[in-house]
Amino acid sequence: MWVSRTKWLASCYFANSADIVSKSAEILGYTDDAKKYAKLRDDIKAAFMKEFVNSDGSFKKHTVVVKKNDKEYVSEISGFQSAYVCALWFSMLPDSLRPAVTKLLVQDIHEHGGLLNTGFLGTPYLTFALSDNGEDDEAFRMLLNEECPSWLYPVNLGATTVWERWDGIMPDGGVNIYKQNGVNAANINMVSFNHYAYGAVGDWLYRRLCGIECDTAGYKHFTVCPHVGGGFTFAEAEKKTCYGLIKSSWKLNGDMFELCVRVPVNTTASVILPDGKRHEVGSGEYKFTCKM
Repeated sequence: MWVSRTKWLASCYFANSADIVSKSAEILGYTDDAKKYAKLRDDIKAAFMKEFVNSDGSFKKHTVVVKKNDKEYVSEISGFQSAYVCALWFSMLPDSLRPAVTKLLVQDIHEHGGLLNTGFLGTPYLTFALSDNGEDDEAFRMLLNEECPSWLYPVNLGATTVWERWDGIMPDGGVNIYKQNGVNAANINMVSFNHYAYGAVGDWLYRRLCGIECDTAGYKHFTVCPHVGGGFTFAEAEKKTCYGLIKSSWKLNGDMFELCVRVPVNTTASVILPDGKRHEVGSGEYKFTCKM
């Protein structure tokens, strides 16, 4: 059944927008505006907690009434994958509840057969929410899943671009204009085969698999902290910045992890290895190793 989940997700994005404005105002020297929007952010988060989240981290049930084609659809919904993802990614929760909500997210994924059940608003942050909360293995499993919906399902059908819909082409090769996730949908006609949204997983590949994370404007300082898993034995990424090229390239050589990092001129980087050791470096090219 088609239901609206807008208020859960809009609240998270609203808080994030207020946070961005607050930080921007602080950088630009608009102190009063920085405080104003920081308070707005905190107020939104407090309202989110009060309205949607129980003290144990579970999400409260809400009755949602949606009008579509002159019909009313009534549904009871509480937690769902995108709600958990956005609550975690946009820091809508106190730290004490993050483990509980992460557990609910993983449980929901398992209830869907290990498959994602997120749309345009939740998918970009799904693997981040998992990796950043101790669930790297789950993130890699989702990345490498080949069933629909997944990133590799279209690849196995010959896709060279990202589709608007996970099931835009059916297993028999036919274009799917009549069903959405296996359910009949009249006049759906959503079959773009070159769409940006679900390709956002590429952001996770750069920032977690290869570990390049921007810490300050323009990558003046950045972190390289690769996440190793999923059976990957090597990964490499490059990022062009206004200071020059950043490069992170790692491989497994037996039980040894080898990482090569390039740091542009006039920048600095923090390099964190899988064994937890941290190195602070300036511009140059470096090689680091550790035991896995």
